[in-house]
Amino acid sequence: MSLISGLFTLPVRSAFQAYKQARFEFPLEKSSMFGPERIHKTDPRYTPALNSLPGAHIKPAMQTFLDGAGIRKDLIFVETAIPGFCAAAGTNMFTKGDAAVIISPGFYEADRDACSWVMKHEISHIRHNDLFTKHLEPCICQLAASIFGMCALSVVPAVALAFTVGIVSFVLFSRWREGKADDFAIENSSIEELKGGKRFLTAIQETSIEERNTFWKRVRISSSGNDRLDILHPSLTSRIQKIERTLLAKNAKIDPEIEKEKLNKMKGFLAEKKREIEQCNELVEL
Repeated sequence: MSLISGLFTLPVRSAFQAYKQARFEFPLEKSSMFGPERIHKTDPRYTPALNSLPGAHIKPAMQTFLDGAGIRKDLIFVETAIPGFCAAAGTNMFTKGDAAVIISPGFYEADRDACSWVMKHEISHIRHNDLFTKHLEPCICQLAASIFGMCALSVVPAVALAFTVGIVSFVLFSRWREGKADDFAIENSSIEELKGGKRFLTAIQETSIEERNTFWKRVRISSSGNDRLDILHPSLTSRIQKIERTLLAKNAKIDPEIEKEKLNKMKGFLAEKKREIEQCNELVEL
C-alpha cells in the first residue's frame, strides 16, 4: 500500500514544469510557401526574425539596465495579448533555452514608466530563476512528503499529506518570490518609474473596486480591491504601500492632478485590454 501512495504522490507535474522553464524555447516562426516554419537559434534567419517581432523596439531602451543587472544578452522582448499585461518565461541560468519578457500590446506606449516598472518585476523573475525554482521547491518538498508517506502512513493520509505539502509550499514560495521581485523593481527604478508602478497597481485596485457589482465579485474582491483568490501574490494594498514608502523616503514630489490624469489613462487602457481578452474568449467559445 505504501508503494501505491508513493506512485499517487510523486511530484511529476512540478518536475515537468521546472524542466519546461529550464528548456523554454520561444516559438519563433517565419511564414513560407508551405505555411509557418519554426526557426531555431542556429538558423541565420533567427536574429532578423527576432528583431522584427512586435515589441523588439523595447529592448534597446532597457539595455543599460539589463547589462547592469547581469541579465543574459539574448533576452527576448515581445508584445502579445496576455491576461496579466506582462509576464516572464525562461531563466537566466539555463542559457541553452530562451528567456522572454512578454508585454501586452500598447502597454509601453500607454504608460512607459508603469510598463518599465512592471517589466523590471518580471526581469527579476528571470534574473533569479524564479520560474524554475518555484516549481523545483515544491517538487522537492512533495518528494520528501511522498517518501515519508510511503514509509510511515497508509494510502489516504500519505496522499493527502503529499498533495497538501506540494500546494502549500508552492503558494508560500510564490508569494515570497513575487514580493522579492517587487523589491528588485523598486530598488532599480527611477522616481518616475516608481510612480508608474504605483499607478499600475492602483489602477488594477480601483478597477476591481468599481467592478464589485455582483454577489460573486463582492465575494472574490475585497472592499479595498484585493483579489481574495490570488493566493500567489502579496495583496495589492501591501504592494502599493511598499512603493509609497520608497517614494516618501526619496522625498519624491507628486503632482496630484498630473497623477490623477495618468491614473485615469491607465484605467482606460486596462479596461480596453480586458474587453479585447473577453472578446477573444467569446470567439474561442463560438
